[in-house]
Amino acid sequence: MVLALAGIVAILAIKNTAGNAQLRLKSKECGNQMLRVSVATLMWMQLDRNRHFPKDFVQLFDVLGPPKSLKCPSDTKRVPIYDWQQYRPENVTYLVINPGISLTNTNSIFVICPIHGHVIKTDGIVYDKDGKRFERGTW
Repeated sequence: MVLALAGIVAILAIKNTAGNAQLRLKSKECGNQMLRVSVATLMWMQLDRNRHFPKDFVQLFDVLGPPKSLKCPSDTKRVPIYDWQQYRPENVTYLVINPGISLTNTNSIFVICPIHGHVIKTDGIVYDKDGKRFERGTW
């Protein structure tokens, strides 16, 4: 009886650890996607010699590539967007908080992931919900 109970506890602990690892992986994937959006945004601003951030994601059409980066990997409510013909605002997870904000507002949030709380600030850096800076492949 004691061995059976210990076995059940061990199985639950392993299952919980695997579940937490999967959540961390999805959060990391989300951060990587937001980095792509941030880089595309900064490229768009430089190409257009624009001192304001785009008003929406459609303006990033030429620099972002396929819009699949606009759906968080943890978002199960929206369908994936593989090309711009499929693009619909209702299929985008990430929210533009300050459309058209000036580049001079260096500490403002431009985009947020409502699932993980990751943000792209107007300095072009992606931060997690705790304010920790995200770098590709980390967290």
